[in-house]
Amino acid sequence: RLDVQELISDLKSKFEGQPKMTYKVIEAVVKRASENPESPGIIILIFSRKTKDITDKLANQLVRLVSDPHDFVLIDFGHFSTAEQLKRDIDDTIQGNLTQVQQVRAVLVRNLDQIPFEAAMIFHSLCDHENAPFKRVLYVMTAFVEEETIPPEPRQWDKLASKHLKAAWRDSGEDQVASLISRLTVNVAAVVSKE
Repeated sequence: RLDVQELISDLKSKFEGQPKMTYKVIEAVVKRASENPESPGIIILIFSRKTKDITDKLANQLVRLVSDPHDFVLIDFGHFSTAEQLKRDIDDTIQGNLTQVQQVRAVLVRNLDQIPFEAAMIFHSLCDHENAPFKRVLYVMTAFVEEETIPPEPRQWDKLASKHLKAAWRDSGEDQVASLISRLTVNVAAVVSKE
């Protein structure tokens, strides 16, 4: 069984100086995902240029702590031929790795904002709050925001994530983009610089 308090303590000790609310969001979502969930857990970690490296490290550590036996699914396709092919690759990777899952498993989606919208739409069904094919899953997604300094007020974080995902996918249908963004930005946490 996953010890959520121990997981949070581990993250706090390795990543000092992060907002309290970032850890509260992570704790709440991990707890829900590990205790007989009705839907997958979804966390978006937003980061600025200054915090990309620490965000990658924190996200990696989080999925390693959650996944048993320390293997997680990584979605990080830097190069792809078409958005349609990328969508199939993401789907195949997740389906192939989560089909036989008894314990909670983690899926790390790096740079969500760089995935073409047509491919990112696969997460609309995977992250469905009622009919997701896999429920004992924690999706940890990272997304870049333009702001040099991420505001300290947590209620600004989801607006910031929504704004930047909307900008990244601006060439796609507005309603579909809004629908996907509202599904994914339920739990947004910020990774900030320690300065």
